[in-house]
Amino acid sequence: MKQEPVAEVRVPSPERPRPETWAASTIDTSPEGRSRLFEQSKMLRERTERAIDTLGLSRHLGHYLFLTVEQRIAHENHLNYSSYENRLNEAQSADDLTLEYIGAFQRAKDSTASPDDLLIVREVNMMESVELGKLSHIGGEGIEHVKAMEGAVYSAIDHRSGIIVANPEESFNLITNDALMLGSSDGIQAITVNRKRCIGYLPCGTRIVEKSQFILRTDADSTLDPDIIDKVRRIKIEDGETWRDQILRIRGFEDVVASVFNDATQQDSTVKSPRSRFSAIIPVSTTVYAYNKEIHDGTKTREHRRRVDARLAQEAASRVVFQRAVDGSVDITPIE
Repeated sequence: MKQEPVAEVRVPSPERPRPETWAASTIDTSPEGRSRLFEQSKMLRERTERAIDTLGLSRHLGHYLFLTVEQRIAHENHLNYSSYENRLNEAQSADDLTLEYIGAFQRAKDSTASPDDLLIVREVNMMESVELGKLSHIGGEGIEHVKAMEGAVYSAIDHRSGIIVANPEESFNLITNDALMLGSSDGIQAITVNRKRCIGYLPCGTRIVEKSQFILRTDADSTLDPDIIDKVRRIKIEDGETWRDQILRIRGFEDVVASVFNDATQQDSTVKSPRSRFSAIIPVSTTVYAYNKEIHDGTKTREHRRRVDARLAQEAASRVVFQRAVDGSVDITPIE
């Protein structure tokens, strides 16, 4: 289906990102950056505990939610780190090191960068992708901030003369399930699903993609269509792949998933209690990122891989020398 650009887009004044609501992952791979990520991970574990209590999840489903959140944290942080490490440009020239870039790069390290900041960092460093914003709305907590994050992204697209896609197509990808991860003998009771849609394009060929992750509930307390639940629960897990095809062959499955996702995430929070609102799905996160395929292809060349390996080895050696200096085991006083 052809996607048409919006004829007129009313772009509101963007909200600044804040780690307690929404913000992109840091690209800082230093010990300070990793410490910041550790603190954010602790906050997300606390949110997960609250979600389990608020939604009244069983011990089994609560355990699966914990594993899903941990897996997402590790995966998305790795993607952001590796994209920066595989950058095609070193951002060392006077043309690159403008005041605008320096400020944007520092905010990208601090996790306070706006989507516009991060597009500058991606463009100057020639990164294949970069997070523009991420909101961890585990169990629906804070899900109302998705609109503010999307508004900031739309503002960045508009600022760069890009195209905002009207009514973007959505796709739903089945990632894993509780029977695979926890070895459940009662059939599939929970499925991790990613919903993706391309919400914009930039003149340089970069696509802006929104990815929402949630858990589709097929447990005894789910309000999903009973016929769908019954057919999903009957599927036998024989390997790590064929279960997806079996589920996708269930008549009406994808339409039902799209319907319950949109119903749950677009409702006014005052209409239903969280237990009622999220009885068919458990929201986990929404991430918006920029991706450029041409640069992705450029990072796969052997010469580029050699340069990246050399740079990472040099950075690792520098960290060792610095740590030894801190420990007092080596003298790095400049020679006069």
